[in-house]
Amino acid sequence: MEAEAPSGPRTVFGEVQVDVWPCVLRKGEGKIPFDPSQHSIDERRTAIDITLIPTRGDYNIERHLIAESTEWAKIVKPSLREIGIDLRALNGKFVQAQLVPTGRTYVNAQGETKENTTFKFVAVYPDMESCIDAANEFFKSRGNGGNGDSQPAPVQTQPVAPAQNNRERETALKFVPALWKSAGGDINKLAELLANNPLTKKYFDINSPEVVALVSGQAA
Repeated sequence: MEAEAPSGPRTVFGEVQVDVWPCVLRKGEGKIPFDPSQHSIDERRTAIDITLIPTRGDYNIERHLIAESTEWAKIVKPSLREIGIDLRALNGKFVQAQLVPTGRTYVNAQGETKENTTFKFVAVYPDMESCIDAANEFFKSRGNGGNGDSQPAPVQTQPVAPAQNNRERETALKFVPALWKSAGGDINKLAELLANNPLTKKYFDINSPEVVALVSGQAA
């Protein structure tokens, strides 16, 4: 779920996935995996890939940075410190974050100059239900209705691997109990919520075994 206040950075809610790996920077290639048999230790950098799976939204929000960058040192890391969590513990957590300018710009496919943004984490929640409740309250107070702003088209990425599909399905399954709670016991409302959520609709509908088990009170 995401929105933009009348003034200020865009706010997003969702689950965070973090991948940290050693890399080397190569002109024309970007980040490539660090190989001690080929690369000098002085070339080694630490890549940090952060993906936010929104509670609502048409696509995941990804930011790729390195630990040696100003973006990480001046924006992302201090925001994690502020909410009392480190990068390793962040993986799998449900959060509120803002997309704030990094000070850099890029030219999009339409030839327009845009500001680069990165995550500034604002809050971390104990579970998905708390995150959804916080998101609903946030957008309600702004008259947004929880639908969020329209976003520029995401950059095309490689096809999703089966392992990533499995992980995404597991994440989608976590949303089902919260949607059932939001439906207030109304099966028709649950069917609507499942169909309107861009993540759950990829894997579940009202007739899915996991959903049937939940509704009938047989879910583990």
